[in-house]
Amino acid sequence: MPRMVVWRKISSVSWSCVAWPVRNPIGRLRVDLPSTFGRRHVMPALLALCARHEKLDMSVTLRNRAVDMVGEGIDLVLRIDTIA
Repeated sequence: MPRMVVWRKISSVSWSCVAWPVRNPIGRLRVDLPSTFGRRHVMPALLALCARHEKLDMSVTLRNRAVDMVGEGIDLVLRIDTIA
């Protein structure tokens, strides 16, 4: 499956999950993304989301390693790997 098609599928699933009936999300959201992909492709969407929802306090880390979501208090992690 081409990478862009996979991203579109992930993107549509992600945004459909975010688009629940909550009109004004508030609170802290901690996100961890792969460095290059996150910076180039995800950050523009996250910045737009923060601009639309001023009460959303988003913390984003960009790194290329596995994380302990519970131990590090991360709410959302995106990782990219080969599809088998």
